[in-house]
Amino acid sequence: MVTSITRKLLRDWKFLMRHNNDMMQDNKTFFYLSPQDSNLHIWHVVLIDPTTKSEVYILLYFTDPSNENVMQNSPGDNISSSHNIVILMRCLTPSSVFPINKNISLNHLSSYLLSKGFRPFLMELWHIFFDNSHNISIENARLLHAWNRIMYKDFKLHFPFLMGNLRQGDYQMVKNLSKNLSNNVDLNIFLHQNANSIVTPCENNIQHHSTNIHAETNSHPSTKRQRLDLFKFISNKHDPNDNTSLPRKLR
Repeated sequence: MVTSITRKLLRDWKFLMRHNNDMMQDNKTFFYLSPQDSNLHIWHVVLIDPTTKSEVYILLYFTDPSNENVMQNSPGDNISSSHNIVILMRCLTPSSVFPINKNISLNHLSSYLLSKGFRPFLMELWHIFFDNSHNISIENARLLHAWNRIMYKDFKLHFPFLMGNLRQGDYQMVKNLSKNLSNNVDLNIFLHQNANSIVTPCENNIQHHSTNIHAETNSHPSTKRQRLDLFKFISNKHDPNDNTSLPRKLR
């Protein structure tokens, strides 16, 4: 269903697509975004640190529950109040800022989104991830780069121009990280201990096709790859900030 908030986001997105420089600053690209065709409430976003080339792949979910029932008879943008906007984020890339595959409420940024627009909102998220003392180094950016391309089919579907090549050893690195995350090993400790192996140069580049490393929509990565359809049946009766894994919310 198209609601007033999705109309606004689509309008902002189309403007960004027409004026590509709005996603850049000082000739550096900070993010890419793409709506999910089957559900316009869901947006795929890749935040990029131009210095380290580190990526954070996130999903954003926007809805205005109070407005959904009136949109059929009201074609304009009738966003009643920022207090009614629900914004959820799910971080799909391992991060020291937010837990992976958990619902994070961003409702406190709803007024900022409505008043400033999509680009400033995304830049605010960019600063949350990269303006802190736990930034991922250049050495570890390769691991997260491989993670996004190996673990998620939807990354390729929405950002084919970002795919590039994987290198020998990338699959094993992602497998090791997935195993350690499942065992609740601290991400920073893992990256520090494996920094030397992560940056080992390899001359043989391999194309990203099929792999034995996959993704699942539970709270920890597993060995089964799926397309992401995480917000299909979200119920507004749930507290979006209770850190419950999303598949449990959908039951």
